[in-house]
Amino acid sequence: MKTVTKLLFLCLCICSIHTVWADDTVLLSKGIGLFNAEDYENARKVFNESIKSDKKCHEARYYLGRIAFIEEDYKKALKCFEKSIDVKDDVANYHYWLAMASGQRAGNAGILKKAGLAKKAKKAALQAVALNPTFIDARFFLVQYYTFAPGLFGGSTEKALEQAQAIEKLDEKRGREAFLAVYAKNKEWDKCEHLYKTLITDYPEDVQYSYNLGMMYQDQKFFDKAFRIFEECIKKHPDDLSALYQLGRTSIFSEQQLDRGIDCFKEFIIKSTDDDQPTDADAYWRMGMIYELKLDHEAALFAYQQALVLDESHENAKKAIKKFN
Repeated sequence: MKTVTKLLFLCLCICSIHTVWADDTVLLSKGIGLFNAEDYENARKVFNESIKSDKKCHEARYYLGRIAFIEEDYKKALKCFEKSIDVKDDVANYHYWLAMASGQRAGNAGILKKAGLAKKAKKAALQAVALNPTFIDARFFLVQYYTFAPGLFGGSTEKALEQAQAIEKLDEKRGREAFLAVYAKNKEWDKCEHLYKTLITDYPEDVQYSYNLGMMYQDQKFFDKAFRIFEECIKKHPDDLSALYQLGRTSIFSEQQLDRGIDCFKEFIIKSTDDDQPTDADAYWRMGMIYELKLDHEAALFAYQQALVLDESHENAKKAIKKFN
């Protein structure tokens, strides 16, 4: 009889544990669903409930870190990811996001803290890759780290290229993008141009490569090439307004094709929506700059005034108008 009683008690304990575990799983799944739906406020409440129910719920802490990261509270995000790793240190994604949060914090930190955070970011990204060698985003983080960090913090072109090569073996497209980051930082423009052209040929549906090549030409004052590539972008992707705006900017910087530049900004204003960046006010301000180059001061003043009508806080338009007073 005692044996039966013990067995019954044991069964009840197992059932109770299973029920608690099932409830925790349901709660966590609910939070993840809310997170994926971008309902971060309610997701946060559910994840906090998960942690109250299970202090070692590393997944809930990870998602709280992701929410904090989205909200640009990088200090809080970093702490959440560290707590997740304290409970379970073999999840590559936890280390990757710890690297991301540390990197963001380092960007705004003083020189002493910056060094410590940079070291933490690199170590976390390396651990993510060690745990998952096929983790492309973590490798890309290391490419950017080695490319942009000063030598004092472990920056190294050689190591950046090693990571780019590893990425290329996993995903040729992402690998080329990694090489581009390194070449651009080192101002190896011929190599950048070659890579962009191969990407444009192999992925013609992706307008971003043509756009980025145009921006490179614009920055390097290769204005004839910039005009040509932006015109091609507009022709192939008429609904993408970025190239339209940048062609207008190229007119200003080069002081060429001024009428075409004005037409681009006018078309941008007609087609743009309230969510677009740059804004219509920006386009009017830029248009005013072209009219000034054409010595049409009346039209320039009108364009600047229109910019202020749309955005009364537009500082560049305000400064431009002062010249007419």
